[in-house]
Amino acid sequence: MPEPVKRNIAGAIALLVIGLVILIPSGLCTGVMAGVGIWSMFTQPGPGAAAMSGTTAVLTFGGPFIAGGAVLVWQGIKRLRGRK
Repeated sequence: MPEPVKRNIAGAIALLVIGLVILIPSGLCTGVMAGVGIWSMFTQPGPGAAAMSGTTAVLTFGGPFIAGGAVLVWQGIKRLRGRK
């Protein structure tokens, strides 16, 4: 008879905490910087449109950190629930 798989709760919690440590600051920073670019685009249509290129740069550099943090959080949640 196969033995039941033991869940490593410490590893799941570590994934969750590390993911949140990456996700929250990078998400806040990227969101604020992208929001400023979008806000300036609407408030100053001429020179503010140049801020949209800054917004794409912010999303390009911040996006992978947001995605990586979200993946770590999701894997931690999945392991806590017991799915592999």
